[in-house]
Amino acid sequence: AVVSTQSTGERRMTRDQHHQLANLDELIGTEAYSLLLADLIVHATLVDHSRNPCNTDYFISPGFKNLVLYYEQEEPGDFKQAFALAKCFNLYWDQREKDIVRGIFRGVLRIHYWGNQLLIVGSQSAFARKLKPKDVKPFKIT
Repeated sequence: AVVSTQSTGERRMTRDQHHQLANLDELIGTEAYSLLLADLIVHATLVDHSRNPCNTDYFISPGFKNLVLYYEQEEPGDFKQAFALAKCFNLYWDQREKDIVRGIFRGVLRIHYWGNQLLIVGSQSAFARKLKPKDVKPFKIT
């Protein structure tokens, strides 16, 4: 959960001040992180792209799974759908810039939601071009 402090505008991602991050030595550098994301996407369960993930019954209960959702992009730098999904998941975004979601890495937003790790992947990202099943139509909020 995002904690916002109004007086300073500071944002923190956890209330646990003693949280230990694991495997940081393996994640140094963008290429290592790209390899990790690719592995997570390949082994993730594809969510139902025919239903709207913004509906309250989409994630009924925690599943403790890796899930992947592909969102529509017109071009690699198009994050309008990522912004709309972030709003529907009550995630934070940069309020100074319109339609900018913080935390996107090469078209992928990696979050934990209802006990699941959810990888939200842009359809024009290198990850989608290489890993998205051909029969999957990327999700678009209308």
